[in-house]
Amino acid sequence: MTRAECLKQIADWEQRGELLRAVDCAAQGLALHPEEKAIAYRLVLCLARAGATESARRRYQALGLDRDSDEDSAALGARLLKDRALGAGGPERNRLLVEAAERYEAVHLQTGGYFPAINSATLFRLADDARASSIATRALQAIANHADGAETYYEAVTRAEASLVLGDADAAHDALKRASTLDVHARAARASTRRQLRMLCRHLGLDDKFLDAIANPPVVHFCGHRVSGTTDDERLPKDSLDAVADDVRRHLTEAQPCAGYGSLAAGADILFAETLLEMGAELHVVLPFDEDDFVTESVTPAGDGWGARFHRCLEGATSVRRITTGPFLGDGTLFRHANSVAMGLTCLRASMLDSRPLQMSVWDGKTTGSVVGTEAGIEGWAALGHSQIIIDSRSPRLEAPTLPLSSVSNRSRQFRAIVFGDFDGFSSLPEALVPEFVDRALGAAAETLRDFERHVRLRNTWGDGLYIVFDDLVAAGQWALRLQTRLSQSDWRGELLPTSLTLRVSCHFGPVFECLDPVVQRPGFFGTEVSKTARIEPVTPEGSVYVTEQFAALLALQPRTGLACDYVGTVPTAKGYGDIPLYLLRREGE
Repeated sequence: MTRAECLKQIADWEQRGELLRAVDCAAQGLALHPEEKAIAYRLVLCLARAGATESARRRYQALGLDRDSDEDSAALGARLLKDRALGAGGPERNRLLVEAAERYEAVHLQTGGYFPAINSATLFRLADDARASSIATRALQAIANHADGAETYYEAVTRAEASLVLGDADAAHDALKRASTLDVHARAARASTRRQLRMLCRHLGLDDKFLDAIANPPVVHFCGHRVSGTTDDERLPKDSLDAVADDVRRHLTEAQPCAGYGSLAAGADILFAETLLEMGAELHVVLPFDEDDFVTESVTPAGDGWGARFHRCLEGATSVRRITTGPFLGDGTLFRHANSVAMGLTCLRASMLDSRPLQMSVWDGKTTGSVVGTEAGIEGWAALGHSQIIIDSRSPRLEAPTLPLSSVSNRSRQFRAIVFGDFDGFSSLPEALVPEFVDRALGAAAETLRDFERHVRLRNTWGDGLYIVFDDLVAAGQWALRLQTRLSQSDWRGELLPTSLTLRVSCHFGPVFECLDPVVQRPGFFGTEVSKTARIEPVTPEGSVYVTEQFAALLALQPRTGLACDYVGTVPTAKGYGDIPLYLLRREGE
């Protein structure tokens, strides 16, 4: 891939709002062109736009962009400082806002560009600094000086932002209306603009409804009943398929989503997937287990034609994720877990786009109390408070029966949060200090674990390794961060243990088997998801907590956890286990 090809591909992903894909593309480009600053800049900018502030800051320094004096690199450094300021509180927030504003102003004075000028003006306004108005006026003048032909999107939104800083809301509205017709597919740019202007409107006490003019399309989570090739399952009757397909097409056409997330069972799922592809929207498929097993279980029973439709959708999908690469084994709870992950991914993507998450489902309206299936997905989404559209699956000539719960294997998997930890530097620890390590390092782990006792299902150590299994995702994340905080304090080492002794932690949430371990004679957890977590821990930086995409997606469904995830990238894992998208777990505001 040439430099130009790489930059074009990054720009394509950015324009679609697929910021994490853009990050991965930039990382691949840097592996081929390590000295290419333009690729390094796009990588860090996309991380920052995706909300991965800490990852962006680390890459900014590691790639040497902090030492470059060009406008883009210098402004990016100011932007990262701005993000840090917005995450702070009290006097520290204002101090950092002013510092970031002054950095932007310095870039403007050097280059004369309107982009650093308007950012400086907005940050000064957020800090209630009197310099805001004069710099906003300079931003407008810079646009006039550089204007060349028709107004661009960035010129229009900069005029809107400068007008807000200067207190002219009417001019801001007019400029944003013009911007709404320009560069309509630049989704990442629109999301960034909306966040910036919304923040300014709220500071000024203005209604931000006018930002709808540059709103990004919604992101859809889809689900619904399967169609059966037999007569014993009429929740989506065959003779209602055409009517349901028409409703699916009508609602998707009205909503005009940019992307949809869901599974690919025969019936409602495939109807949604086919329509999304026809519209040119992105299709992101989440399968609950091995593809062949999924086809056997959820596609071919519907009869001829559905298998080919499944494979066409799969080939047209932007991405395909598998909750586990293992087989079905009669475990119906895997369907529920896949649906939850798809919902979380929908929310994550909508958040990145500053867009609206929307669920569309096909349901017969019959409540069964099942924790697996369409009803459970609808209830789970409703609990989040997001918009829903429910399409009636019933034929007017039939009344759908109430069905019993799906049968589940006696050896079904349990969904657990798996945590692995390992102390870097332990292998070089003198033998005489091993008892001190056990008392202090493992003692710190035990001490922090006490507040989470009710969620711990297994705990184990070997040498310097930690292996903890929780029944709660949030508890696992909170404990991992609390342990890292405890180990960042110097007093835990005492006078003997070296400061180079640091912990790395990996977390995952997935389906595992809970079985009696015949060797140790106590319950244990087994399966591919345990192995996956163990392969992530060695590639985690010391002092950090890395989590999987499944963990991050499910965390997005939990309200007010105090936890946040920054995208790191698709990372090669240990022992050739494969490349996995990983996130840095942190506390909100840090």
